Amino acid sequence: MDDKILEGLELMKNHQFEEAASTFNDFIEKNPKDPIGYTNFGNLLLAAKQPEQSVSFFHKALLIDENYASAAFGLGNALFELEKYREATLLFERANQNGIHEGDLYYMLGLSYHHIDQDGKALAAFLRAIELNPKDTDARFQYGLLLAQMNQLDLARKQFEQVVHEDSTHSDAYYNLGVVANRKGRQLEAMTYFKQAIENNKDHMLAAYGLKQLENEMKKG
Repeated sequence: MDDKILEGLELMKNHQFEEAASTFNDFIEKNPKDPIGYTNFGNLLLAAKQPEQSVSFFHKALLIDENYASAAFGLGNALFELEKYREATLLFERANQNGIHEGDLYYMLGLSYHHIDQDGKALAAFLRAIELNPKDTDARFQYGLLLAQMNQLDLARKQFEQVVHEDSTHSDAYYNLGVVANRKGRQLEAMTYFKQAIENNKDHMLAAYGLKQLENEMKKG
């Protein structure tokens, strides 16, 4: 990889966005027919929370090379941030077809499929992300959520248990363990999980509401 690109990536990693922009711009001026410069400038704008501005850079990269997978992936991320989920899905699929087979791509594919109500494909994408990176708690949590929504409660519980095993501060996983326990009729266990979620995040309103509901039911019973 070109030294200028490496320099820009290092600056971006350190949140020195203006310096990184200058470095990537220098590369683009000297290499206007290389898609890597536009792609990295697009990724920089994404990192700087400017997805709308990033789109044109990814498009420029794809005009130079329509099969440039990194640009397709970047454009997919930008469209996802702009809540254009169906278009994002197509770009992630394109990036996959052109050679990106990393866990991050499958995770984003899973989120995109879920947003357009293709939960079967979303489930498969999250599972693939976990297979590629078993420590990806974000993908595992989303996989568990979908399993729970599909009423596969025992399988969902195993995923949430693995999440809290790897991240004991994951309040949402504890909350969903509580939901699963409650749906299984194990109210005391559910209360314990709701309390743990609140201990990790005192502002977890769903866990607080769930706990209050169970406490009221137990008083009546």
